[in-house]
Amino acid sequence: PNCVNYAHVIVAIVPENENDPDVTNNIYCINNPCFNSQPPSHDFVRGDVNQDGRINISDAVDIVYHLSRGQVPEISNCEDAADANDDGKLNIADPIYLLQYLFRGGDPPPAPFPGCGEDPTEDRLSCSSFDLCR
Repeated sequence: PNCVNYAHVIVAIVPENENDPDVTNNIYCINNPCFNSQPPSHDFVRGDVNQDGRINISDAVDIVYHLSRGQVPEISNCEDAADANDDGKLNIADPIYLLQYLFRGGDPPPAPFPGCGEDPTEDRLSCSSFDLCR
């Protein structure tokens, strides 16, 4: 369909009495069926958390730091790259997945890997910036 990407259409029904204090009961939100609730996402390489062009132990360390201490800028800008196992969540399973791949012969990260690409999995994670994939 030909759609306009507006999240919602807001309809306000103005009461006859403009002094009506309960104006909030007259506001309705109509969802646009054409709206995509996923934020726009950029190409990235899954597992290359620090965006240095390599997947190594520093990527796993960055995920652990992010989970335990706070925001790592590269992860904040591209959560999808840190979702090493592509389960749609950032948790301790992600650095473990990378370490298994690197040191125990585990499965490689799911696509997009080893090159740049879009995330084939719908989830709430996004990637607003990944410099190596411009």
